Amino acid sequence: MPTMKNNTYWKKRSRQNKLKAIDVGEKGINELKRILKTNLDDVQSKIKKFYDKYGENPAEKLSYQEFEKYKKNLKANAKKYPEDKTLQKMAKQDIPKYRIDRLRQLETELQIRLAQITSYQETHIKGTLQDAAKVSHEAVKKMLKESIGLSIGAINSKQLNALIMQDWNGKNWSERIWTDRDKLGACVKNVLEKGITQGIGYRKLARELKENVKTSFNNAFRLIRTESAFIQGEINKTAYSQASDELGLEEYAYDAFLDAKTSTICRELNGRKFKISEMKIGVNAPPMHPNCRSTTQLLLENDYKEPIKKITEFKDLKTFNHKAYGLAEYVKNVEKNENEAVKYARSFFDKNTLNSFLSVGKLSKEQKQLLNAQTSDIKFSLDSMIKNRIKHNDVNYWDYAKIPDILGTPDKIISDGKQHIKIFKTVDDKIYEAVIKTTRDKKENFLVSLHYSNQRRMKKQF
Repeated sequence: MPTMKNNTYWKKRSRQNKLKAIDVGEKGINELKRILKTNLDDVQSKIKKFYDKYGENPAEKLSYQEFEKYKKNLKANAKKYPEDKTLQKMAKQDIPKYRIDRLRQLETELQIRLAQITSYQETHIKGTLQDAAKVSHEAVKKMLKESIGLSIGAINSKQLNALIMQDWNGKNWSERIWTDRDKLGACVKNVLEKGITQGIGYRKLARELKENVKTSFNNAFRLIRTESAFIQGEINKTAYSQASDELGLEEYAYDAFLDAKTSTICRELNGRKFKISEMKIGVNAPPMHPNCRSTTQLLLENDYKEPIKKITEFKDLKTFNHKAYGLAEYVKNVEKNENEAVKYARSFFDKNTLNSFLSVGKLSKEQKQLLNAQTSDIKFSLDSMIKNRIKHNDVNYWDYAKIPDILGTPDKIISDGKQHIKIFKTVDDKIYEAVIKTTRDKKENFLVSLHYSNQRRMKKQF
């Protein structure tokens, strides 16, 4: 029998998943760095041209024709970038005027350029975060499927957008970059007015403006890293919650990358265990701070056996079938042989889990007499469902949904004279065979098998 993967394996896979998300973020940052260089060169070029042409007379007024063209351009860009508070304010102030000076013209050109840059940043950051979310979701989905047979659902575009646009720290990332843009706009205005009036050389002025733009971009870099970490944390949290609901897992561990860059808070949290039900981003799960590189590790108790808990009575077939499917797929991945897979499931999962059940019907008076049963309730245990999933893989969810009809209105019943009866029922051109067994003390009845019946044999019996 194969050796179960341990927590070291899980830690390695969790870190690999984290690095995948980090890699996506860094690729996005590298693209923004390329855009940064292009725009820094443009800022310097605009200031040099201004100094060459109007450096001695920055208060010179635009001609009427120039001002009309200026107003049209400002109005168009204010409409194009409604999120840009700086442009909205400038349009409100300048459009009603008759003339403006050359310095204001330069400031407006730079402010429009910053609006364009911020809009590009927003689009690019959104795409980067979407990619990070998809990579993180696919990684944890694959890890859980291969390791414990847990299937988590796909993430659609609506869920993806809701995930990346969450407001988890006062403002969402889009609001943050436009707020930062507004602050940058105020810096540009201040630097220009102070620099031109004090006669500062264009190189020094350009250098100061470029430093302000760099700071804004650095904020965007940090935002990508932090938001990517948050998105991965939320995806892990959702997956862990599903593992908790379906497999009874209860804890996860905080996992920090320990090196000279590790923060004090992540170093202190490293290795600590927390309950999945109490998992909260920024409190006991990363990111704990900007540029956080930490991740988490789902913990499987008792060497990956499910924790012992009270026997569960499932309320509906969908939940029951989903759990059985996940557990059956897991053991099938471990043991390809059907008989060995069933044995493995029974040795791997605790008895309370396997004895969990779904009520699927009641014995008729005739069936009760054939079984000599003391009760009428028919149960379908998780153990039997897993076995059926392994042995009869062709029986699908919709077949299981027909169980109440098969048991309630059978076409034929056959008894083996001991503890079993076989029920046959034709539904939608399929002939089903269900086997019901009563316990030795006659106090409980279980559906132990459901499969397609041999049609030739059925014709003789009918």
